[in-house]
Amino acid sequence: MIRSIFGKLMIRFTGLILLILFILSISLTYFFEDYYFQTKEKEFINVGQKIAAIAGQSVLRGSLYYTAVMTQLQRSAQLIDEHIWIADRQGMIQAATAGERWLGVKLDREAVTQVLNGKIIAIRGAFKYFEEPILMVAVPIEVNNQVLGAVFVYNTIAGISGTIQKLRQLLITIGLAVLVLAIFLSYQFSRSISDPLRKISSAAIEMADGNYDVQLEVDRQDEIGQLAANFNFLCQKLRDHLRLQREFVGNVSHELKTPLTSIRGYVKALRDGIFEDEDSPEEYCNIIMNEVDRMNRLVTELLDLSKIESGIIKFKKMAFELEEVIRKTVSNLVPIIEKGRYKIEVELASNLKKAWGDPDRIGQVLINLVRNAIKHSEPGSTIWIRANMEDEMIKVEVEDEGCGIPAEELDHIWNRFYKVDKARTRGEEEGTGLGLAIVKEIIERHGGKVDVKSEVGKGSVFSFTIKSV
Repeated sequence: MIRSIFGKLMIRFTGLILLILFILSISLTYFFEDYYFQTKEKEFINVGQKIAAIAGQSVLRGSLYYTAVMTQLQRSAQLIDEHIWIADRQGMIQAATAGERWLGVKLDREAVTQVLNGKIIAIRGAFKYFEEPILMVAVPIEVNNQVLGAVFVYNTIAGISGTIQKLRQLLITIGLAVLVLAIFLSYQFSRSISDPLRKISSAAIEMADGNYDVQLEVDRQDEIGQLAANFNFLCQKLRDHLRLQREFVGNVSHELKTPLTSIRGYVKALRDGIFEDEDSPEEYCNIIMNEVDRMNRLVTELLDLSKIESGIIKFKKMAFELEEVIRKTVSNLVPIIEKGRYKIEVELASNLKKAWGDPDRIGQVLINLVRNAIKHSEPGSTIWIRANMEDEMIKVEVEDEGCGIPAEELDHIWNRFYKVDKARTRGEEEGTGLGLAIVKEIIERHGGKVDVKSEVGKGSVFSFTIKSV
């Protein structure tokens, strides 16, 4: 059993070509044979009418069988390479080109009835006076609207079929040439499909063995070219994911190692009783608690991001008042706001509609953005929260008066664990580098978009859109 695509295509194409050639050869042979016989019939009728006209003129001159009639008979027979009879009204052959053996032969009434009634007839097949099938045409000899006899022009089918046989041979030759050409083209076409697929298959095996650097040459614009391009795109995505996975493991290791190292140092100092003063144990315990809180926050945010990306967390979407979510956000951040003496200004459009989404997750987005603004702003500065309508979407902005973000870093701030220069972080709390990644993931799963505009030294404006109802 043939399993390769190449073999299957070759067999199907070759079989289809043979079937088409077989049908065409039969159809064309029948068509040309019928056309050839029709042409010969017209030729016979034309010759018969000429001879009938001459014979009719001879009757008017007093004799049916002048020398002119016989001369025309011989000339016509030589031109068309066929045989001719002239019969009188009784059906008796009075002149013939095929020899004296036909002279005086009286044809059956059945054979001459129609032509003696003034009709031109054509016979193709068996005729009682011949052993072989013939093609015969009978033309009446008419004088003054009276039928005085008939002209018969005939030949055996075997004598005519020589031309048809040559035509068949020509068709066979052309068919074989077309078959060879079609098989060659089928071979090329089958190869053009099977070879790229074989390369893609080999590349897939390499990729399964861990070689994600494999690349296929894309030199065509059809579906196979698109498949090769998509395969290259898949390899690129896998390389990117593998790189992100390595970076993720490295970042998590670093984020956990730093506080663990700090905790270990302070725990060792407490165990060994190494203190600078009496307040040191309490200070060490506070530092340890802060580091533990930071690790706990890191793990929580990692779990949140992982659950959102994997779809484990199902958003409970509903219509809700955005103003209420903003109010709760500010309320939850009161301790941090008061500690840094920050001012929160909320500006809501008068035509603001209800938002559509998960209010808890949108609240999480706002908390992350406000915490991010606080982290990069001087104590006592102002943070604005705005909400406006843009067509059927609600646009929410969080603006700060912080240090701003360099233009070259704006495209990276939504990535996991990405942090701007630590020197630009003015708050006391160091972030995990996951807050903005969580914001982007939540908003995109709500069908919205995130954006940021920033100018170094003047602050930043983070924004997102969400559907309204």
